[in-house]
Amino acid sequence: MKIRLLYLSFALVYLTLSIQSVFADEKKAFTFGKHKSPWTWQKPFPEDIEDAIIETKPGKKSAYPKAVITKRGLRFFNENMQERRFVSYESLGPADWRKKASKGKRHIGVLANKLAHRAKGGNSKAVFKVFDTDGNMLWEKDISKVGYEMPSVSPDGSYIVCTGDPSLILSDFEPSILDRNGAKIKLFAIDLSKPLGRVKCVSFDGDGGYFTLVRIFNDINPQVCSLMKFARSGELIWEQKYYDRQVILTEMSDSGRYIFCVTTKVIEVYTGNVVQVKGHSVREKYISGVEYYLRMLDGSGNELWTTKSEPGNYSVEFIRNESALKAVVNGNTMLFNAGTGQKLGE
Repeated sequence: MKIRLLYLSFALVYLTLSIQSVFADEKKAFTFGKHKSPWTWQKPFPEDIEDAIIETKPGKKSAYPKAVITKRGLRFFNENMQERRFVSYESLGPADWRKKASKGKRHIGVLANKLAHRAKGGNSKAVFKVFDTDGNMLWEKDISKVGYEMPSVSPDGSYIVCTGDPSLILSDFEPSILDRNGAKIKLFAIDLSKPLGRVKCVSFDGDGGYFTLVRIFNDINPQVCSLMKFARSGELIWEQKYYDRQVILTEMSDSGRYIFCVTTKVIEVYTGNVVQVKGHSVREKYISGVEYYLRMLDGSGNELWTTKSEPGNYSVEFIRNESALKAVVNGNTMLFNAGTGQKLGE
């Protein structure tokens, strides 16, 4: 039988909050912190672990996973790793509904939904529940018309941002901000549903006063997108449009001083041949690869620096009172000066 272990470690200089899965001798573990640091404890789990919210103690080099997302549901712990509460997915909706959890900065959201094909007369159903890190359910709302994808919870838990793809026939999706009573704060200050395009990559500042999202213009060009900053009222603060790349990840610092992005650019090569496409003569081309770039903007949307990087799934966080950015990709950790982009040593 496979054994799952949850480990916590802490760095001697600063705490590292990224999560990495480790496989060895049929044991599955999540590690928090540097491998070279001593383990502070280990905890066996009956199911696979997906993510966790880490609680840190101010002024101390210690931390523990206060809320853990597992395959079966949500588990909540005290600092001695004693389980205080378990919320199973089975208890959060009908058995034939899909349940998925996602962590915010200080909350966990659970989406329970059942998709139906509109063209066949079906109606999609979706319920969203917000939990604090003690396992208390703060609110629960039917979001069937706006929430077929995982909404993002503001850091203070007072509102959610519903994103997705309005071109899909599975939903009557409207990108919206909803308060904890389920009422729309605003259908955004601009009509994000026209032209059709996917809305994704929500990130908040520390108290949820501002958030960013990415809008992709599917009907124009898959490489045309906008990075947009909103106030919690739905007011558009600024928009930064990219015509030759995609934004695939964003992270805003708690103060709102910095906004970090990972962008990709598809490299197209023209062959020199001319081909007919839908009755039009076009230059033949093929895709030779995808380039990844790390970009830092200030709170006003001005680009501070950019650097080419390696492909992969990135995990990022601002550290050292927002003076540095830590990016983890493919098991490699990179540290940058947040304001200049200069690489730093650990």
